[in-house]
Amino acid sequence: MKSIIIGAGDVGLNIARHLVLENRDVVVIDSSAERLAVVNETVDVQTIHGRGSHPDVLERAGAGNADMLIAVTQSDEVNMVACQMAYSLFNVPKKIARVRHSSYLKLVKGHLFTPDNMPVDVIISPEAEVAESIIRNLDIPGAFDSNYFAEGEIALIGVNIQKKSPVLNIALKQLTNTADIEFVAVAIYRDGRVIIPRGSDHIEEGDEVFFVCRSADIADVMHLFGYESQKKVRRVCVIGGGHIGFEVCKRLVKRGVITRVIESDKERANRMAEMMEDVTVIHGSAVDRDLYEEENLGQMDAILAVTNDDAANILSTVLANQMGAQTVVTRINHSNYMPLIDGLNLKKVVSPLEITASRILQHVRRGFIHSLHTIHEGQAQVIEAQVTRSSKLVGSHLMDIDLPEGVTIAAIYNSKKGMVLPREMTIIREGDRVIFFSSVEKIGEVDELF
Repeated sequence: MKSIIIGAGDVGLNIARHLVLENRDVVVIDSSAERLAVVNETVDVQTIHGRGSHPDVLERAGAGNADMLIAVTQSDEVNMVACQMAYSLFNVPKKIARVRHSSYLKLVKGHLFTPDNMPVDVIISPEAEVAESIIRNLDIPGAFDSNYFAEGEIALIGVNIQKKSPVLNIALKQLTNTADIEFVAVAIYRDGRVIIPRGSDHIEEGDEVFFVCRSADIADVMHLFGYESQKKVRRVCVIGGGHIGFEVCKRLVKRGVITRVIESDKERANRMAEMMEDVTVIHGSAVDRDLYEEENLGQMDAILAVTNDDAANILSTVLANQMGAQTVVTRINHSNYMPLIDGLNLKKVVSPLEITASRILQHVRRGFIHSLHTIHEGQAQVIEAQVTRSSKLVGSHLMDIDLPEGVTIAAIYNSKKGMVLPREMTIIREGDRVIFFSSVEKIGEVDELF
Protein backbone atom coordinates (compact mmCIF):
# COMPACT_ATOMS: atom_id res chain seq x y z
CA MET A 1 0.00 0.00 0.00
CA LYS A 2 1.18 3.50 -0.82
CA SER A 3 0.72 6.39 1.60
CA ILE A 4 1.53 10.05 1.01
CA ILE A 5 2.32 12.17 4.06
CA ILE A 6 2.18 15.95 3.69
CA GLY A 7 4.17 17.67 6.41
CA ALA A 8 7.61 16.56 7.59
CA GLY A 9 7.39 18.00 11.08
CA ASP A 10 7.41 15.92 14.24
CA VAL A 11 3.97 14.43 13.57
CA GLY A 12 4.67 13.59 9.93
CA LEU A 13 8.04 12.06 10.74
CA ASN A 14 6.55 9.93 13.50
CA ILE A 15 3.77 8.65 11.24
CA ALA A 16 6.30 7.87 8.51
CA ARG A 17 8.39 5.89 10.98
CA HIS A 18 5.39 3.82 12.05
CA LEU A 19 4.29 3.10 8.48
CA VAL A 20 7.78 2.09 7.38
CA LEU A 21 7.98 -0.36 10.28
CA GLU A 22 4.84 -1.93 8.83
CA ASN A 23 6.53 -2.28 5.41
CA ARG A 24 4.38 0.31 3.66
CA ASP A 25 5.46 2.41 0.68
CA VAL A 26 5.70 5.98 2.00
CA VAL A 27 6.24 9.36 0.30
CA VAL A 28 6.77 12.49 2.42
CA ILE A 29 6.15 15.98 0.99
CA ASP A 30 7.25 19.23 2.62
CA SER A 31 8.10 22.78 1.56
CA SER A 32 11.18 22.75 3.83
CA ALA A 33 14.30 21.07 2.48
CA GLU A 34 15.74 21.14 5.99
CA ARG A 35 12.86 19.13 7.46
CA LEU A 36 13.04 16.65 4.59
CA ALA A 37 16.75 16.15 5.27
CA VAL A 38 15.88 15.10 8.82
CA VAL A 39 13.32 12.63 7.46
CA ASN A 40 15.86 11.15 5.04
CA GLU A 41 18.34 10.68 7.88
CA THR A 42 15.73 8.95 10.05
CA VAL A 43 13.56 6.69 7.88
CA ASP A 44 13.76 4.98 4.49
CA VAL A 45 11.12 6.87 2.50
CA GLN A 46 10.86 8.88 -0.71
CA THR A 47 10.81 12.63 -0.10
CA ILE A 48 9.60 15.41 -2.38
CA HIS A 49 10.33 19.10 -1.90
CA GLY A 50 7.26 21.21 -2.62
CA ARG A 51 3.82 22.24 -1.40
CA GLY A 52 1.60 19.26 -0.75
CA SER A 53 -1.54 21.12 -1.76
CA HIS A 54 -0.21 21.72 -5.29
CA PRO A 55 -1.48 19.28 -7.95
CA ASP A 56 1.88 19.00 -9.74
CA VAL A 57 3.64 18.06 -6.50
CA LEU A 58 1.00 15.43 -5.73
CA GLU A 59 1.41 14.05 -9.23
CA ARG A 60 5.18 13.74 -8.73
CA ALA A 61 4.46 11.87 -5.51
CA GLY A 62 2.37 9.32 -7.38
CA ALA A 63 -0.98 10.34 -5.91
CA GLY A 64 -2.75 8.51 -8.72
CA ASN A 65 -1.54 5.23 -7.25
CA ALA A 66 -1.86 6.14 -3.57
CA ASP A 67 -4.23 4.37 -1.19
CA MET A 68 -4.09 7.14 1.37
CA LEU A 69 -3.11 10.77 1.89
CA ILE A 70 -2.27 12.03 5.39
CA ALA A 71 -2.00 15.84 5.64
CA VAL A 72 -0.42 16.94 8.93
CA THR A 73 1.18 20.33 8.26
CA GLN A 74 0.78 23.21 10.74
CA SER A 75 -1.76 24.81 8.38
CA ASP A 76 -5.37 23.61 8.52
CA GLU A 77 -6.00 25.20 5.15
CA VAL A 78 -3.10 23.43 3.42
CA ASN A 79 -4.23 20.12 4.90
CA MET A 80 -7.81 20.54 3.72
CA VAL A 81 -6.87 21.73 0.23
CA ALA A 82 -4.46 18.80 -0.14
CA CYS A 83 -7.33 16.42 0.63
CA GLN A 84 -9.51 18.24 -1.89
CA MET A 85 -6.85 17.88 -4.61
CA ALA A 86 -6.31 14.21 -3.73
CA TYR A 87 -10.05 13.57 -4.11
CA SER A 88 -10.86 15.70 -7.14
CA LEU A 89 -7.79 15.03 -9.29
CA PHE A 90 -6.39 11.69 -8.15
CA ASN A 91 -9.31 9.82 -6.57
CA VAL A 92 -7.28 8.84 -3.50
CA PRO A 93 -9.52 6.45 -1.49
CA LYS A 94 -8.77 7.71 2.03
CA LYS A 95 -7.85 11.24 3.08
CA ILE A 96 -6.83 12.18 6.63
CA ALA A 97 -6.29 15.79 7.71
CA ARG A 98 -4.91 17.36 10.86
CA VAL A 99 -7.25 20.22 11.82
CA ARG A 100 -6.57 22.39 14.86
CA HIS A 101 -8.77 25.48 14.75
CA SER A 102 -12.07 25.32 16.62
CA SER A 103 -13.91 27.24 13.88
CA TYR A 104 -13.41 24.20 11.63
CA LEU A 105 -13.72 21.52 14.31
CA LYS A 106 -17.17 22.64 15.41
CA LEU A 107 -18.38 21.84 11.87
CA VAL A 108 -17.12 18.24 11.92
CA LYS A 109 -20.60 16.94 12.76
CA GLY A 110 -22.20 19.22 10.19
CA HIS A 111 -22.02 19.20 6.42
CA LEU A 112 -18.61 20.75 5.77
CA PHE A 113 -16.51 17.58 5.62
CA THR A 114 -18.38 15.62 2.95
CA PRO A 115 -17.41 14.53 -0.60
CA ASP A 116 -19.61 17.29 -2.04
CA ASN A 117 -18.00 20.00 0.08
CA MET A 118 -14.63 19.29 1.73
CA PRO A 119 -13.72 15.63 1.07
CA VAL A 120 -11.82 14.77 4.25
CA ASP A 121 -12.58 11.24 5.47
CA VAL A 122 -10.93 11.52 8.89
CA ILE A 123 -10.28 14.64 10.98
CA ILE A 124 -7.42 14.41 13.48
CA SER A 125 -7.28 17.05 16.22
CA PRO A 126 -4.12 16.37 18.27
CA GLU A 127 -4.89 19.03 20.86
CA ALA A 128 -8.28 17.53 21.69
CA GLU A 129 -6.86 13.99 21.77
CA VAL A 130 -4.02 15.02 24.09
CA ALA A 131 -6.43 16.88 26.38
CA GLU A 132 -8.58 13.76 26.70
CA SER A 133 -5.49 11.69 27.54
CA ILE A 134 -4.47 14.15 30.26
CA ILE A 135 -7.93 14.05 31.82
CA ARG A 136 -7.80 10.22 31.84
CA ASN A 137 -4.48 10.43 33.69
CA LEU A 138 -6.17 12.46 36.42
CA ASP A 139 -8.89 9.85 36.83
CA ILE A 140 -6.53 6.97 37.70
CA PRO A 141 -4.04 7.80 40.47
CA GLY A 142 -0.80 5.85 40.05
CA ALA A 143 -1.29 4.97 36.38
CA PHE A 144 1.08 6.48 33.84
CA ASP A 145 -0.89 5.28 30.82
CA SER A 146 -4.54 4.46 30.19
CA ASN A 147 -6.79 3.74 27.27
CA TYR A 148 -10.26 2.31 26.81
CA PHE A 149 -11.74 -0.25 24.42
CA ALA A 150 -15.16 -1.78 23.66
CA GLU A 151 -17.05 1.49 24.16
CA GLY A 152 -15.28 2.08 27.45
CA GLU A 153 -16.03 -1.35 28.96
CA ILE A 154 -12.40 -2.57 28.91
CA ALA A 155 -9.35 -0.64 30.11
CA LEU A 156 -5.63 -0.86 29.34
CA ILE A 157 -3.62 0.54 32.26
CA GLY A 158 0.13 1.05 32.69
CA VAL A 159 1.63 1.06 36.20
CA ASN A 160 5.15 1.51 37.57
CA ILE A 161 6.35 -1.17 39.98
CA GLN A 162 7.92 0.56 42.95
CA LYS A 163 10.28 -0.68 45.68
CA LYS A 164 7.51 -1.41 48.19
CA SER A 165 5.00 -2.85 45.71
CA PRO A 166 3.13 -5.88 47.12
CA VAL A 167 3.49 -7.72 43.77
CA LEU A 168 7.31 -7.65 43.71
CA ASN A 169 8.88 -11.01 42.84
CA ILE A 170 5.50 -12.70 42.45
CA ALA A 171 4.90 -14.85 39.36
CA LEU A 172 2.16 -13.46 37.12
CA LYS A 173 0.29 -16.76 37.09
CA GLN A 174 0.18 -16.80 40.89
CA LEU A 175 -0.95 -13.18 40.97
CA THR A 176 -3.84 -13.64 38.55
CA ASN A 177 -4.94 -16.98 40.04
CA THR A 178 -5.16 -15.70 43.62
CA ALA A 179 -6.74 -12.32 42.88
CA ASP A 180 -10.49 -11.91 43.31
CA ILE A 181 -10.66 -9.76 40.19
CA GLU A 182 -10.10 -10.66 36.55
CA PHE A 183 -7.23 -9.01 34.72
CA VAL A 184 -4.45 -9.92 32.29
CA ALA A 185 -0.89 -8.59 32.35
CA VAL A 186 -0.30 -8.22 28.62
CA ALA A 187 3.15 -6.61 28.57
CA ILE A 188 6.12 -5.53 30.64
CA TYR A 189 8.51 -2.74 29.70
CA ARG A 190 11.92 -3.66 31.12
CA ASP A 191 15.48 -2.62 30.24
CA GLY A 192 14.36 -0.52 27.31
CA ARG A 193 12.17 -3.05 25.53
CA VAL A 194 8.61 -4.32 25.58
CA ILE A 195 8.14 -8.02 26.33
CA ILE A 196 5.10 -10.29 26.40
CA PRO A 197 5.31 -12.07 29.76
CA ARG A 198 4.68 -15.74 30.49
CA GLY A 199 2.83 -16.92 33.55
CA SER A 200 6.10 -17.96 35.17
CA ASP A 201 7.65 -14.49 34.79
CA HIS A 202 8.13 -12.48 37.98
CA ILE A 203 7.48 -8.76 38.40
CA GLU A 204 10.59 -6.75 39.20
CA GLU A 205 11.20 -3.32 40.70
CA GLY A 206 11.25 -0.67 37.98
CA ASP A 207 9.05 -2.66 35.61
CA GLU A 208 6.26 -0.94 33.77
CA VAL A 209 3.36 -3.40 33.68
CA PHE A 210 0.47 -3.03 31.25
CA PHE A 211 -2.71 -4.84 32.22
CA VAL A 212 -6.21 -5.20 30.79
CA CYS A 213 -9.30 -5.38 32.99
CA ARG A 214 -12.93 -4.34 33.14
CA SER A 215 -13.15 -0.58 33.53
CA ALA A 216 -15.25 -1.06 36.66
CA ASP A 217 -12.38 -3.02 38.25
CA ILE A 218 -9.57 -0.50 37.71
CA ALA A 219 -9.43 0.68 41.33
CA ASP A 220 -9.31 -2.91 42.63
CA VAL A 221 -6.48 -3.92 40.30
CA MET A 222 -4.56 -0.74 41.14
CA HIS A 223 -4.97 -1.62 44.83
CA LEU A 224 -3.50 -5.05 44.09
CA PHE A 225 -0.43 -3.30 42.64
CA GLY A 226 -0.13 -1.12 45.74
CA TYR A 227 -1.86 2.06 44.61
CA GLU A 228 -4.60 3.42 46.85
CA SER A 229 -7.48 5.59 45.71
CA GLN A 230 -6.93 9.29 46.23
CA LYS A 231 -9.39 12.08 46.83
CA LYS A 232 -11.25 13.44 43.85
CA VAL A 233 -9.38 16.09 41.89
CA ARG A 234 -10.97 19.45 42.65
CA ARG A 235 -8.16 22.01 42.20
CA VAL A 236 -5.79 21.96 39.23
CA CYS A 237 -3.07 24.27 37.92
CA VAL A 238 -2.40 24.12 34.18
CA ILE A 239 1.04 25.38 33.16
CA GLY A 240 0.81 26.63 29.60
CA GLY A 241 -2.08 28.44 27.94
CA GLY A 242 -1.56 27.24 24.38
CA HIS A 243 -3.88 25.04 22.30
CA ILE A 244 -3.52 22.00 24.56
CA GLY A 245 -3.77 24.05 27.75
CA PHE A 246 -6.96 25.65 26.46
CA GLU A 247 -8.51 22.28 25.59
CA VAL A 248 -7.60 20.88 29.01
CA CYS A 249 -9.10 23.90 30.78
CA LYS A 250 -12.37 23.53 28.89
CA ARG A 251 -12.69 19.95 30.12
CA LEU A 252 -11.74 20.80 33.70
CA VAL A 253 -14.24 23.65 33.92
CA LYS A 254 -16.95 21.38 32.52
CA ARG A 255 -16.22 18.99 35.39
CA GLY A 256 -16.51 21.76 37.95
CA VAL A 257 -12.79 21.73 38.77
CA ILE A 258 -11.28 24.94 40.20
CA THR A 259 -8.69 25.76 37.54
CA ARG A 260 -5.68 28.08 37.38
CA VAL A 261 -3.38 28.69 34.42
CA ILE A 262 0.19 29.98 34.42
CA GLU A 263 1.21 31.44 31.05
CA SER A 264 4.49 33.22 30.33
CA ASP A 265 3.30 35.07 27.21
CA LYS A 266 1.37 38.17 28.27
CA GLU A 267 -0.73 38.43 25.12
CA ARG A 268 -1.71 34.78 25.27
CA ALA A 269 -2.49 35.07 29.00
CA ASN A 270 -4.78 38.05 28.37
CA ARG A 271 -6.51 36.27 25.51
CA MET A 272 -7.14 33.18 27.61
CA ALA A 273 -8.46 35.26 30.50
CA GLU A 274 -10.96 36.86 28.11
CA MET A 275 -12.06 33.52 26.64
CA MET A 276 -12.36 31.58 29.91
CA GLU A 277 -14.07 33.57 32.66
CA ASP A 278 -14.19 30.57 35.02
CA VAL A 279 -10.39 30.13 34.96
CA THR A 280 -7.86 32.16 36.96
CA VAL A 281 -5.05 33.11 34.56
CA ILE A 282 -1.65 34.12 35.99
CA HIS A 283 1.00 35.77 33.85
CA GLY A 284 4.32 34.28 34.92
CA SER A 285 7.11 31.81 34.28
CA ALA A 286 6.52 28.06 34.38
CA VAL A 287 9.80 27.62 36.28
CA ASP A 288 9.54 30.45 38.82
CA ARG A 289 9.83 28.87 42.29
CA ASP A 290 8.73 32.09 44.01
CA LEU A 291 5.54 32.11 41.94
CA TYR A 292 4.85 28.49 42.86
CA GLU A 293 5.21 29.37 46.54
CA GLU A 294 3.07 32.52 46.24
CA GLU A 295 0.29 30.55 44.56
CA ASN A 296 0.73 27.63 46.98
CA LEU A 297 0.84 25.17 44.09
CA GLY A 298 2.09 22.36 46.29
CA GLN A 299 -1.43 22.19 47.76
CA MET A 300 -3.10 21.67 44.38
CA ASP A 301 -4.60 18.27 43.64
CA ALA A 302 -2.83 18.21 40.28
CA ILE A 303 -0.38 20.23 38.21
CA LEU A 304 -0.39 19.78 34.44
CA ALA A 305 2.74 20.94 32.59
CA VAL A 306 1.59 21.33 28.98
CA THR A 307 3.61 24.16 27.41
CA ASN A 308 5.19 23.77 23.96
CA ASP A 309 8.63 23.67 25.59
CA ASP A 310 9.70 20.22 26.81
CA ALA A 311 12.50 21.62 28.98
CA ALA A 312 10.08 24.00 30.71
CA ASN A 313 7.61 21.17 31.26
CA ILE A 314 10.29 18.95 32.80
CA LEU A 315 11.61 21.70 35.08
CA SER A 316 8.12 22.69 36.20
CA THR A 317 7.39 19.03 36.96
CA VAL A 318 10.52 18.76 39.11
CA LEU A 319 9.47 21.92 40.98
CA ALA A 320 5.93 20.62 41.47
CA ASN A 321 7.22 17.31 42.82
CA GLN A 322 9.55 19.10 45.22
CA MET A 323 6.66 21.16 46.53
CA GLY A 324 4.55 18.09 47.22
CA ALA A 325 1.96 18.17 44.44
CA GLN A 326 -0.28 15.11 44.62
CA THR A 327 -0.39 14.43 40.87
CA VAL A 328 1.77 15.89 38.09
CA VAL A 329 1.25 15.26 34.37
CA THR A 330 4.04 16.21 31.96
CA ARG A 331 3.73 16.84 28.24
CA ILE A 332 6.79 15.62 26.31
CA ASN A 333 6.86 16.35 22.59
CA HIS A 334 10.26 14.99 21.54
CA SER A 335 11.49 11.44 22.01
CA ASN A 336 15.04 12.57 22.86
CA TYR A 337 13.73 13.66 26.29
CA MET A 338 12.22 10.25 27.07
CA PRO A 339 15.41 8.79 28.64
CA LEU A 340 15.14 11.49 31.34
CA ILE A 341 11.74 10.30 32.56
CA ASP A 342 12.88 7.73 35.11
CA GLY A 343 15.79 9.73 36.54
CA LEU A 344 13.66 12.82 37.09
CA ASN A 345 10.68 10.95 38.54
CA LEU A 346 8.26 11.99 35.80
CA LYS A 347 5.43 9.63 36.71
CA LYS A 348 2.74 10.66 34.24
CA VAL A 349 3.97 11.60 30.78
CA VAL A 350 1.77 12.43 27.81
CA SER A 351 3.23 12.28 24.29
CA PRO A 352 1.23 14.19 21.65
CA LEU A 353 3.22 12.41 18.93
CA GLU A 354 2.23 8.94 20.13
CA ILE A 355 -1.40 9.93 20.69
CA THR A 356 -1.65 11.38 17.18
CA ALA A 357 0.10 8.34 15.70
CA SER A 358 -2.35 6.01 17.44
CA ARG A 359 -5.35 7.88 16.03
CA ILE A 360 -3.98 7.97 12.49
CA LEU A 361 -2.81 4.34 12.48
CA GLN A 362 -6.28 3.30 13.58
CA HIS A 363 -7.59 4.64 10.26
CA VAL A 364 -4.69 3.36 8.18
CA ARG A 365 -5.85 -0.21 8.78
CA ARG A 366 -8.84 -1.95 7.31
CA GLY A 367 -12.37 -1.19 8.49
CA PHE A 368 -12.41 -3.87 11.20
CA ILE A 369 -10.17 -1.80 13.52
CA HIS A 370 -12.17 -0.01 16.23
CA SER A 371 -9.31 1.50 18.22
CA LEU A 372 -5.54 1.38 18.55
CA HIS A 373 -3.00 2.45 21.16
CA THR A 374 0.77 2.58 20.70
CA ILE A 375 3.21 1.80 23.52
CA HIS A 376 6.71 3.16 24.09
CA GLU A 377 7.32 5.07 20.88
CA GLY A 378 5.59 2.46 18.76
CA GLN A 379 7.48 -0.62 19.96
CA ALA A 380 4.10 -2.32 20.36
CA GLN A 381 0.43 -1.71 19.70
CA VAL A 382 -2.82 -2.68 21.39
CA ILE A 383 -5.48 -3.17 18.74
CA GLU A 384 -9.22 -3.64 19.11
CA ALA A 385 -10.56 -5.45 16.04
CA GLN A 386 -14.03 -6.78 15.23
CA VAL A 387 -14.31 -10.36 13.99
CA THR A 388 -16.13 -10.57 10.66
CA ARG A 389 -17.73 -13.62 9.06
CA SER A 390 -14.74 -14.12 6.74
CA SER A 391 -12.14 -13.93 9.54
CA LYS A 392 -9.87 -16.92 10.14
CA LEU A 393 -10.69 -16.59 13.84
CA VAL A 394 -14.42 -17.39 13.63
CA GLY A 395 -15.35 -20.60 15.44
CA SER A 396 -11.82 -21.27 16.63
CA HIS A 397 -10.75 -22.23 20.13
CA LEU A 398 -7.91 -20.01 21.31
CA MET A 399 -5.71 -23.09 21.77
CA ASP A 400 -6.04 -23.82 18.04
CA ILE A 401 -5.10 -20.33 16.83
CA ASP A 402 -1.49 -20.14 15.69
CA LEU A 403 -0.60 -16.62 16.78
CA PRO A 404 2.71 -15.17 15.56
CA GLU A 405 5.49 -14.81 18.12
CA GLY A 406 5.17 -11.37 19.69
CA VAL A 407 1.36 -11.38 19.50
CA THR A 408 -1.10 -12.23 22.26
CA ILE A 409 -4.84 -11.91 22.82
CA ALA A 410 -5.46 -9.71 25.85
CA ALA A 411 -9.25 -9.93 26.02
CA ILE A 412 -12.39 -10.60 24.03
CA TYR A 413 -15.52 -8.49 24.18
CA ASN A 414 -18.86 -10.14 23.48
CA SER A 415 -21.98 -7.97 23.26
CA LYS A 416 -23.90 -10.37 25.55
CA LYS A 417 -21.19 -11.58 27.94
CA GLY A 418 -19.07 -8.44 28.17
CA MET A 419 -15.33 -8.92 28.71
CA VAL A 420 -14.10 -12.50 28.36
CA LEU A 421 -10.58 -13.38 29.49
CA PRO A 422 -8.64 -15.56 27.04
CA ARG A 423 -8.67 -19.25 27.93
CA GLU A 424 -7.60 -22.28 25.87
CA MET A 425 -11.20 -23.38 25.21
CA THR A 426 -12.59 -19.89 24.59
CA ILE A 427 -14.33 -19.73 21.19
CA ILE A 428 -14.20 -16.56 19.09
CA ARG A 429 -17.47 -15.76 17.34
CA GLU A 430 -18.54 -13.42 14.57
CA GLY A 431 -19.14 -9.93 15.96
CA ASP A 432 -16.77 -10.36 18.90
CA ARG A 433 -14.15 -7.70 19.45
CA VAL A 434 -10.68 -9.08 20.04
CA ILE A 435 -8.07 -6.97 21.81
CA PHE A 436 -4.61 -7.91 20.58
CA PHE A 437 -1.23 -6.93 21.92
CA SER A 438 1.39 -7.03 19.16
CA SER A 439 4.99 -6.04 18.56
CA VAL A 440 5.14 -3.60 15.68
CA GLU A 441 6.97 -6.07 13.43
CA LYS A 442 4.00 -8.47 13.55
CA ILE A 443 1.19 -6.02 12.80
CA GLY A 444 0.86 -7.23 9.21
CA GLU A 445 0.36 -10.81 10.40
CA VAL A 446 -2.37 -9.67 12.80
CA ASP A 447 -4.16 -7.98 9.88
CA GLU A 448 -4.11 -11.28 7.97
CA LEU A 449 -6.15 -12.98 10.70
CA PHE A 450 -9.10 -10.81 9.69
